[in-house]
Amino acid sequence: MNKVYLFIILILTVFLNSGNAQEVSEMKFSDTNHYFGVFSRNQGIKVHAFKFENTGVEPILITRVKATCGCTATDWTRKPVLPGETGEVKVQFNPSKFSGYFSKKVSVYTNQSAKAVDLHISGRIQVNNKISDEFDYFIGDLKADKEYVDFGVVEVGSKALTKEIRLINIMRDTVWLEMGNSPKQLAVEQSRTEIAPGGNCKLTFRFDPTTTNEWGSLDTLIKLTVKRSVKTEIRKLPIKLTVIDRFSGMDEKQLSNAPAISFPIVDKVLLEAERPGQWKNVKLELTNTGASELRIRKLELDSKNIQIKKYDETVDPGKTGKIVLTYRQPEEKELVDEQLIVWSNSPKNYRLNIPIRIKQEYKN
Repeated sequence: MNKVYLFIILILTVFLNSGNAQEVSEMKFSDTNHYFGVFSRNQGIKVHAFKFENTGVEPILITRVKATCGCTATDWTRKPVLPGETGEVKVQFNPSKFSGYFSKKVSVYTNQSAKAVDLHISGRIQVNNKISDEFDYFIGDLKADKEYVDFGVVEVGSKALTKEIRLINIMRDTVWLEMGNSPKQLAVEQSRTEIAPGGNCKLTFRFDPTTTNEWGSLDTLIKLTVKRSVKTEIRKLPIKLTVIDRFSGMDEKQLSNAPAISFPIVDKVLLEAERPGQWKNVKLELTNTGASELRIRKLELDSKNIQIKKYDETVDPGKTGKIVLTYRQPEEKELVDEQLIVWSNSPKNYRLNIPIRIKQEYKN
């Protein structure tokens, strides 16, 4: 009896092992989801080819392809796909009767299985055609047509300027946009805070040069909070703005009677201290070689080792004005190059750059 049972078990084992050795044919797609992006209705029919490979041991024959409304499978590989070979299923979508976000399914049936392989296409249709491929930037989960606001160089007393940034929500859920406080010289308007899927928003920035009392670079960052149900992001939107005196309307006589700023031509202003960490003062001299009063509008110096202590805000014709800086030798022997920017009412040189270097060598 034991030999009989052993023989039966041996036969069953061989049978089961031979059954497991038979590989099942597989249809492996490189991707089963395709996103067409954001586009307008008038861009016409969208087409995507889903590629697949037969990774099994039996030929695969596509017997039927079923698509949902608005989506059709225009063509597919009609002949059997042998093991190791590839085929494709072409899917097209007609956006003429749709708007907003869409998601469509195509089911592919083969001779190898009663269960279909599902392919998906999706995208977002902008009906009014205002959103196009020009939206190349992102602010959080919102797509934008610009990555910053640039007013350029603006003259005091000129007309007010308006700049816009347009945003679109390409997500599947609602996005909320909140703007932080803007600088006092900027008026900011936001068309909406809640942006539905496929919806858009406009940020409008207005600068009035007739009301400002600031000159030079007024570049700043505005904080934007972008919220979705799943996350919250903080982004900073750069604002670029430079304000100068009104020079464009000056005639030849006015230019000849204008102030002119002059500074000795040097490669760099060299500073040195007796020991690391020691603060020391240095005096720079500017000369007004013009015919009227020179006004120093603003000094800019972004440095942890050099600070502006005081300066003459006005300089008479033919006179010299002073800028007093206080500086310290860095703790480590590192090369320190800085730049002092002097903004003035000199038409020919309203932005004077003075390069400064703190010497590396210490005095004994």
